[in-house]
Amino acid sequence: MPEQGGIDRQIILPEFRRREFRPLQRGREMEGIANLHKAQDDHERYHEQERTAIAAGHDDLARRLNELCEFHQFSFYADNVAASQTDVALLGPPSTRGYVAGEDGSICTIAIRCNDARTAGSFTVTPRVNGVKAAFSLTIDATNTTVNYDRQNQGIDTFVAGDLIDCVISSTSAWLPVTADIDVSVGVVLFAGVR
Repeated sequence: MPEQGGIDRQIILPEFRRREFRPLQRGREMEGIANLHKAQDDHERYHEQERTAIAAGHDDLARRLNELCEFHQFSFYADNVAASQTDVALLGPPSTRGYVAGEDGSICTIAIRCNDARTAGSFTVTPRVNGVKAAFSLTIDATNTTVNYDRQNQGIDTFVAGDLIDCVISSTSAWLPVTADIDVSVGVVLFAGVR
């Protein structure tokens, strides 16, 4: 049975056991046994086709699972967001340097949560790949004062394994309150699929 790479599986299918009949010497009994042999051959063919269909179905399922993308989130934050910032790197668990992509993929979501509601001005967070800002960004403003989130289709802001992914913030001179702390999540889809 062919194997689909990326998923370890084994289908245990029963073996078809053929019964042997001893022919008798009488005409009618010979005819009955011949008919029984034909029915058994048809039954065996059906089971072989069934085994092939089950194996093909399992391989198709494994192939589809391997084509699924993985979704990951990178977290960033900033305490006491200041006014008049331009492309200041947000902090993350690794550092301000960001995350190194382990696979090829695409930036697909951004979410922001602010612990103090905006009272004036606005700020915008933008993911970057190797220092180049993505076309996809998100803002806290008069409409979205504490929480904002958005998503985009795969394949727009892409990266390859080894690229550096980080996130920057820019704020207007009128931004308040400067005591606000923010948490940002950047969601990425990896193209390689499951292992």
